[in-house]
Amino acid sequence: MHAAQLVSPQRVALTRGRQWCMCMVSVHGHAHAGAMPTLASLAGQASSNNSHHEHSQQQCRSKGLRARCAASSASAILVPVSLRAARKHSGRTVAAHAAGGAAPPAPMIDWDVVYAGGSLPPVFIGPVEVREAPGKGRGLFATRDLAPGELVLVCAPLLYAASEGEGDIPSTEEMAARLETEALGATARAWLAGLHAGDEYASPKPLPPLGAPLAAGGDAATLTEEEVAREARFAVCALNVYGEEAQDLAASAARGEGASGHLGLWPEFALLNHSCAPNAANWTVGDRMVVRAAAPIPKGGEVLINYLGRGALKPCSERLLDLRDGYGFACGCARCNAEMDGAHDAAVFAVQGVYEAVMNELLPGLQAALGGEGGGMVAADDKRVRTLINTARGQLAPLLQSMDATVAAAAGGAPASAPAEAAPSAGTLRAWLRGSGFEGYSLQAQLEGVEAQLSGATAPTPAAASAQAAMLATARDLSPASDLHLFLALRAAASAAGTPDADAADQEVTHVLGTRYGPGLSPATLERLRAAAQEAAARVAV
Repeated sequence: MHAAQLVSPQRVALTRGRQWCMCMVSVHGHAHAGAMPTLASLAGQASSNNSHHEHSQQQCRSKGLRARCAASSASAILVPVSLRAARKHSGRTVAAHAAGGAAPPAPMIDWDVVYAGGSLPPVFIGPVEVREAPGKGRGLFATRDLAPGELVLVCAPLLYAASEGEGDIPSTEEMAARLETEALGATARAWLAGLHAGDEYASPKPLPPLGAPLAAGGDAATLTEEEVAREARFAVCALNVYGEEAQDLAASAARGEGASGHLGLWPEFALLNHSCAPNAANWTVGDRMVVRAAAPIPKGGEVLINYLGRGALKPCSERLLDLRDGYGFACGCARCNAEMDGAHDAAVFAVQGVYEAVMNELLPGLQAALGGEGGGMVAADDKRVRTLINTARGQLAPLLQSMDATVAAAAGGAPASAPAEAAPSAGTLRAWLRGSGFEGYSLQAQLEGVEAQLSGATAPTPAAASAQAAMLATARDLSPASDLHLFLALRAAASAAGTPDADAADQEVTHVLGTRYGPGLSPATLERLRAAAQEAAARVAV
């Protein structure tokens, strides 16, 4: 899920840059090692009498394998998570496969019925094919132009485990152990033999057809040593599973279902590769994985998701470290290449400077002063608190102004437009560079919000409005159709209510809903999804 912590509607949150902790351990051709960096948050609760600070930490690991934070879902439930520790999870159900009958060439899916609580969508394979992706192993490529919102995949899991409620991700080890005793169908066994298990093992075998039935029939059997070597079975599981602390909050609520922590292996989905500027969004409902185009994808273009979640909104050097340490590869996406080519060093350094100031100075200083890990109670009218907030505001504002000017100057030297394979256009380059300063805008918006609540203001300050606009633009450009994008669009619509900008803000919410959940939904379904997303957004701080 993509970016946040559970927070009561009354709570003012100073949230340290956290990754959307949707733990996904799949590299589709790349070995990964290392541990997820600590995810810390600072929250201060302001009321007429006091403000409360609490500090939380979160780590996601699996046997030295980095847990992937995916951009498709933008709000993480803040709980301790470890895929490494073997734990008992009450109420969990584990299945070797879901009812994955063969998908017809173009199954008719009534998404209005799905979102009203009807049957889960059937398996669907859109206009994509498996091809070798240079430097990345196999990937999925469009066989025709895909428009935003177009359905790419609906996958049933080969392996699946669900917890009783939100926040608890089942254990990778327990899931992998099922491979020793579970009777699997021939197609499921072929997928396990064909998926990447790390460079230390033999090259994977050919893959079965996309969308082939997973359900076991008379061909059910346990894995043999010839299909998948016993020592490779944990690796093939750990390198290809995907886990979240909850299914899509809005879709689940619209269906009248509670969301639960889960872990699954969706074989077709496991073929998707990474980009720091993804063109697809994914989310789960029930045990189904849904992938839609989030941006136009031309015929022959690769369908790309984001492995880093909120980490993709860090500066380039930080993203490269995360991908190297977590997945064992050097990212060669267009965004990283543009930021590394040396032509825009001044802007890259300015963005890095803002990130380091936020993460290494401003947030730690605020955290320590407002109570640190123990969480101290501070009166809302305490002059010391107001001084701290205003000092941080005064330090951050010129850093962001300087960064914006440097980024604009760098973008000014780029062409006004350019083909996709060439250097990025001025607008694209500015969006990429500015997007890497997301944590600066996020902190500015939160500081301005704290100050507004402490002072009793009812309208956002110009600085807050500017920061929120920059955050929304970044989500639109670098995390399209994610729940981060949706939550920020909903916030903008709420702020614009009663103003001349209200219609445009509402139109963006409708656009994001249609791209994320599918075009052509009925007004009643859109309204139900919007209300559910609004309720979910009230529970998280982005």
